[in-house]
Amino acid sequence: MFDVIGEKTNASRELIREVVSKRNQDYIVDDVKKQILAGVNFIYVNADARIGHELEDMKWLLEIIQPIATIPLCLDSSEFKVLEMAYDMANNPPIINYISLEKDRFKKMMSFLKGKTCKIIASCMDDEGIPISSYDIITRAQKLIKALEDLGMK
Repeated sequence: MFDVIGEKTNASRELIREVVSKRNQDYIVDDVKKQILAGVNFIYVNADARIGHELEDMKWLLEIIQPIATIPLCLDSSEFKVLEMAYDMANNPPIINYISLEKDRFKKMMSFLKGKTCKIIASCMDDEGIPISSYDIITRAQKLIKALEDLGMK
């Protein structure tokens, strides 16, 4: 089964960055409702754009989105403290974006995921970059699957 993620609540988009910085709650509420009506399975939430404000911006977004979201969230942040806070605030098990085989990210993400109930987006990228051949894709995917299964993810 495939899930559709509504990726509009992403502060790396200029419009959303401005909406978040001005705390325009009405825009966020309207946009999230439109995504849900369009049939998405998850609402994507990323507040990484305003350096130094990621934690407060993510908290604000979640406080606005969760009361109206009838579906789970897809949480994304390059800051693990932001992901941890967002995960703890989530009303339903979220999707976490993303794990890869890049050594630094892999170790941190595996530590973050331990004991959590969530779905995870997995990228077959490693420290050498994007896989070039189908063999590389399959080999890397198998490594990710095994590591996640060993961690208890299903």
